[in-house]
Amino acid sequence: MVFVDLLFRTPCFRSWLHREDYKFENEVDDVVAEGPTSSFSFRNHRPKRYFALLGFKDRNLEDEYLEDLARSKKASVFVGYAIAIVLFFVGSFLDSLQQIPMNKAIDEFTAEQRATLGEYEYGGSMTAKENTPIALTMAFLVIGLAATVVINLSKSVHQKRLVLNLCSLVFTLYIALMGYFFSWSWNVENYVYGVGAWPIVLTVYILSPLLALMSMQLPSSITFQLMSLVSIVFLLILPLVQNMFAEFSHENWMLSLDPVWVDECNDDLEGACVQDWKFKVVFPYVLLWTMVVGISVVSEIQDRENRRAWENKRVMEVQMEKLAESAKKREEYLVEEHKKKEDTIIEMFKSF
Repeated sequence: MVFVDLLFRTPCFRSWLHREDYKFENEVDDVVAEGPTSSFSFRNHRPKRYFALLGFKDRNLEDEYLEDLARSKKASVFVGYAIAIVLFFVGSFLDSLQQIPMNKAIDEFTAEQRATLGEYEYGGSMTAKENTPIALTMAFLVIGLAATVVINLSKSVHQKRLVLNLCSLVFTLYIALMGYFFSWSWNVENYVYGVGAWPIVLTVYILSPLLALMSMQLPSSITFQLMSLVSIVFLLILPLVQNMFAEFSHENWMLSLDPVWVDECNDDLEGACVQDWKFKVVFPYVLLWTMVVGISVVSEIQDRENRRAWENKRVMEVQMEKLAESAKKREEYLVEEHKKKEDTIIEMFKSF
C-alpha cells in the first residue's frame, strides 16, 4: 500500500534498510580480476536483496531500479489500467446503471415494505448508496490512468517511479470503496444466484478487475501489500463481521434445493447431496484465495526476472563504458607513441 511505501521512504526507515553500498563498476572489475574462467560467476557479485519483498539492501540502487522499471514497463501499466477499467465497467458499473430504476422504486417503498426486506440493508437512498462508491471507483481508475499518462509524457516530472506509488494508491482506494459497497450489498444477489452466492459476487463483480495486477509488472512488494489487504478485507473481516459463513448451512441447502430433488436427497443420499452443495458453494471462496496467492506468486516471479534483467543491463552498460574508456586510452597511447617516433626521427636529422 502507498502508506507502507511512504513509511519505508522516511529517513529513519531508509537508513535502517540501507545495508549495502553497491557499485556495478567495482563488481565488474572484481569479476575481470578473477580471470577468464569467471565468466559465469557474476551471480556471486550481484547486489543483495531482502528476502521479505523489500528489494535491494542498497536503497539508492533500489530507487535506480524502480525508476528504470517505471520507464521500461509503462506500456504494461497502461494495459493493466485498461483491463481493470474494462472489467469494472462491464461488471459493477453497468450493473449499477441498469439497477437505477429498481433503486428508485426501493427509495419510494413505505416503512412496512422495507421491513419485509429486513435481511437486506436497504436503508437510506439506495440510488446514492449504490451509485456513489461505484462512480467514485470508476473515477479513480480513470484518473489513475490519465495521471500515469501525464507523468510519463511530462518532461518536468523526472521521477517516473511515481506511477508505481500512484498504482498502489488507486488500487488501495478501489479496495476501500468496494469493501464498503460489498459490506452492505453482499447478499443482494441471492435472488439471482441463490443463497450463499457472495463468493460468486466477489469473484465476478468485486475482485475481477484486480486480475489486471498480473499484467502491470509492479514491484512484488506493492502487489503483495494489495493482495494482503484484499485477503484481510474481503475474505476475512467482512465475512466474519457480516456472518457470511452462516450462509453455508443445512437450512439454506434445503431452501435452495430443486423441488425435483426433494424426494431424492433423503436418507442415505442426503449426506452426499449436502456435501455436493457445500462444495459447489464454497468452491468460489477457495478460488478467491487461490487467485490472491496466484497473483502474489506471479508478481514475485516477474519481479525477480525484472531485477535480474536490469542487473544484466547495468553490467553490460558498465562493460561498454569500460570498453569505450579502454579504446580511448589506447588511441591516446598510439597518438603519443606516434608523436614520440616523429620527435625521435626529427632529433636524428638534427644531429646530422
